[in-house]
Amino acid sequence: MSGAAANNYKKAIACLRSFVMDQPQSSDIATTTFLENWFIFMFFRGLSAKTSLHYFDIIAGLYNSVETEDNDNAAVFREAKARIKQLASDKWLSLIEDDCFKRLVNITRTADRQSGETALYTDILLFSLLNHGMKITDIANIKCDELHNYTPESQMIVQRHISPKRKYVFPLDQTKLTPRQLERSLNSKMLELFESRNIKHIGNIQESINSYWAYAALRCGYSAGNVIGMLDRRPIGLPILSFCSEKRILTPEQRQSLTTAVADIFVANPQKWYAMRLRPGVKFESLTERLNNCSQKVSTPEFFYPCQEIAKRINRKLIFEEKPILPDIVFFRSRVTDIQPLFHLIGDLAWCYTSGDTYASIPQESMIAFQKAIGKFTPDYEVGPVGSIQLRPGDRIVVVGGSFSGKEGEILEKSLNESGTIYRITLWGDQNNIEWRVNDSRLIEKIQ
Repeated sequence: MSGAAANNYKKAIACLRSFVMDQPQSSDIATTTFLENWFIFMFFRGLSAKTSLHYFDIIAGLYNSVETEDNDNAAVFREAKARIKQLASDKWLSLIEDDCFKRLVNITRTADRQSGETALYTDILLFSLLNHGMKITDIANIKCDELHNYTPESQMIVQRHISPKRKYVFPLDQTKLTPRQLERSLNSKMLELFESRNIKHIGNIQESINSYWAYAALRCGYSAGNVIGMLDRRPIGLPILSFCSEKRILTPEQRQSLTTAVADIFVANPQKWYAMRLRPGVKFESLTERLNNCSQKVSTPEFFYPCQEIAKRINRKLIFEEKPILPDIVFFRSRVTDIQPLFHLIGDLAWCYTSGDTYASIPQESMIAFQKAIGKFTPDYEVGPVGSIQLRPGDRIVVVGGSFSGKEGEILEKSLNESGTIYRITLWGDQNNIEWRVNDSRLIEKIQ
């Protein structure tokens, strides 16, 4: 291939590769399920129907050129493509808008700070979202003695409304209204809440809640089949899901994992550390350059790409250069909902490590242990509260990171320069002591 054709093939393969990296290792490309989920993935990357079909033709041609004797596989590609062409153009439109999703998340995260009716109906909305789109009419009928069936996060919500004088958790006049009247009242109040916060609603309120929950799950990296299997329906706010024929049967463990991951978005969406792997031949500088050029489209995360200084003598002159400790691994700090948009732009340069069906965050204690081991630290790494650690000449210390890890010694001198505090230390050896200068107190700990 050459010219435009080569470029198109590279883009198609990069797009496929980005999707494959999030799938189980046993996945086969030539299956209806795989192809459906890949097309929905392309939709969430913002690709048009025309571009998606073009990429499909390229991959189908490559696959069939290898599997020349398997006519069944070729048929799978043909059938999927025919179904895609039959999709109405409106199926490629998302009725859920990202701005509205952000406004919805903003109100659920501040649910404990609302007052009056707004507090009541915000908590009902949040309770539904924490329980994968539970029907609001079912929530209205939860009794106080049934709370043990729900998670601690859900129980925390109802504690703001529960009363020993009332049979039902939420004060909605359940005993005075017929089921139909209760449903109408709930829908009316929830509709007022959405409109007061400029949150778009699709169909009835329950469909809206299901659609926003599905949008959150897809943003977390879960497949369309998992989302449909969890909701037992295809929410109308995401018409593209009608293309997915699979409704995956989830195990109780999978259902719990998905519910917990999505629930975290609506109560908190903290920044965590993740790891990406650069594709063959890609340099870290190419990654940062791409993001600098796309700064208006996506926020650039905090990167951790630790390097060590290597000294070389060239023509009697000592030259220092930075060498990456893990050349093809880049750590980045991000909110889980920002990862998919990020890789929409850099998927051809790198892929993100996953755990099961979602992005794999790195536990903080593991990140700390790794930083200590290599002697390089991220800005969020804290030794302790400011002023809590005072190292002085004469103090005995132990090295907790870097190449001298485990060695003990004594601080000989403490001085300041433009780089900060410099410690001159003698490290005790079996035969000879070593003099060492360090400007990062996180590498040493005082021996009490």
